Amino acid sequence: KDYFDDEIGINDRITINGSKFRVVGILKKQGGFRSEVDSQIYVTKRDSVTILDNEDISDIFVRVRDISEAEEIADEIEERINDNHKMDDFTSAVTMGSSIKQLEFVFGILQVVLIAIASISLIVAAMGIMNTMLMSVMERTHEIGVMKAIGAKNRNILFLFLMEAGLVSLVGGLFGSIMGILAAKAISFGIVTKFGVEIAAIVKPEVLFGAVIVAMLVGILSGLYPARKASKMSPVEAVRYE
Repeated sequence: KDYFDDEIGINDRITINGSKFRVVGILKKQGGFRSEVDSQIYVTKRDSVTILDNEDISDIFVRVRDISEAEEIADEIEERINDNHKMDDFTSAVTMGSSIKQLEFVFGILQVVLIAIASISLIVAAMGIMNTMLMSVMERTHEIGVMKAIGAKNRNILFLFLMEAGLVSLVGGLFGSIMGILAAKAISFGIVTKFGVEIAAIVKPEVLFGAVIVAMLVGILSGLYPARKASKMSPVEAVRYE
């Protein structure tokens, strides 16, 4: 029903490249890694030659009784076909297990790259927060002096600026989490649209919560030096600052 104007049922007739066919069965939707089969129509080899006007075979799917023998059988199939065509690399046999291993390898590299990017982003964000807080301390030097003159203690000033740094990083962490969710959904949608493979964007609440907490901690640590600098100011010098 996702690929036709009307929902297709058993014994319905469909037209493919001018040839009419009767539907004898409908496979259960696979989704996920094997979602490409959801858009496929299975016909006999003779009918495929009629439809495509081509006798070439691009893929052969084999199902084994014992999954533990899949790799051995794949090697044997590859060897026999290559021997029949007198070529060492005429074809290649790939099992689902080897495909998953390749994907795991690619995702492993991608994870390392993403961790590196995230680390650099944290460092840049920390420097940005520190510079912002230093500028805030300079601009509010007179205000700090007044607060100290009316009884504010060093720890009060320290806490005030640490809270400000934490709030800035909290807002940044929440905004980044929202953007991350939207980006994950967009990438998932793009993969489905482009390749027809459904890869669900799974967003775990605990991961988002952890990311926001880390962002807050980085912000507070980055604001520690500016906050200490503000708390150590002499009230007399601070009040006289213009």
